[in-house]
Amino acid sequence: MTEPLADLAAGLLEAAGIDGHECVVDALVVATAALSSGPAKVISSDGSHVPKLCAAASVGRPTPVQWVRIRSLRGIFARWGPSSRVRAWICF
Repeated sequence: MTEPLADLAAGLLEAAGIDGHECVVDALVVATAALSSGPAKVISSDGSHVPKLCAAASVGRPTPVQWVRIRSLRGIFARWGPSSRVRAWICF
């Protein structure tokens, strides 16, 4: 982890109005996706924090950071395999 990544994650938590140590990993994953070039999707079953963090990360970005809800990891790589142009970050 780099300092700019940690700073972005902290800023996303603040912008989304989220606090608490249990959300830090989610913020780091979303921040990592936000720093990537091109389209980014965050794949997670967490419907409470991750969508808010993705919305905050999308501000000022040419393409949004999208949240994709999953119920399980089974089949996830069949849907977004290594040939995909979208970077997928998995958050638990």
